[in-house]
Amino acid sequence: VFVQEQQSDSASFYLDRVLRLKPDDPGYLQQQPRLKLAELYRSQGKARQALRYYLQEAEANPPDLWLIGDIAVLCEEVGEVSQALQWRQRLLAVQGGGTVDQRATLVSMVELQVKAGDTKAALATLTQLAQIDTLNRYGYYSRYVQVAEKGGDQAARLKGL
Repeated sequence: VFVQEQQSDSASFYLDRVLRLKPDDPGYLQQQPRLKLAELYRSQGKARQALRYYLQEAEANPPDLWLIGDIAVLCEEVGEVSQALQWRQRLLAVQGGGTVDQRATLVSMVELQVKAGDTKAALATLTQLAQIDTLNRYGYYSRYVQVAEKGGDQAARLKGL
């Protein structure tokens, strides 16, 4: 009712309360309240609260591609780089080989690996990208050189040239 009336703050308040009082009630769980609450919080710009309920949903039910991707994005938004990387790796495992989505996931993983200071992993991911996306190989090797320079790996930098 609150969502239909565009009162998302009230909707999230009461839905949160219901989930706290009856977290395992099958009558409520059929309606996917955790997902609805996560989406409400996300629409309000409350990434941490949204993430909490997305994670609860992923723990309670096998997550699909959409949920895994959203969790990865929110982890990154709240600064949880290692957790975002884990969810990106999980997403990669369920995506088909060589798909556009898989390439986007790998590109995101490179940036997360760079943020985490894992130059070796970032370079390995860039190599993987260059192998599966040959049309953009030059761009990946250009990024390879940048990452190697930033990580102080001169041997890798030369390899990328």
